Amino acid sequence: MTAIDKSSIVASKNAVSCDLAGESVILDMKSGKYFALDDVGTRIWQLLQSPSTLQSICDQLTQEYDVSMERSVSDVSTLLRRLVDQGLATYAEAV
Repeated sequence: MTAIDKSSIVASKNAVSCDLAGESVILDMKSGKYFALDDVGTRIWQLLQSPSTLQSICDQLTQEYDVSMERSVSDVSTLLRRLVDQGLATYAEAV
């Protein structure tokens, strides 16, 4: 089990975003870099506006999209790691 698997994660306060035609553009205020998310990534980003666990995000996505839990866990884990690595999300206190 990794930190992603058992921790709550929340969008960084240094990241601002806007929606453009169902997709998101995120600005990292510290680095000045922009990042783009597709529609599913945007939904995950929306869920990260309050502390969320990998499990809670995957549960929500499997209800909203035609995706298996295994695929959801794999894809969401990958995105969450990237967001944390880029400083766009951070580990939160347990909820």
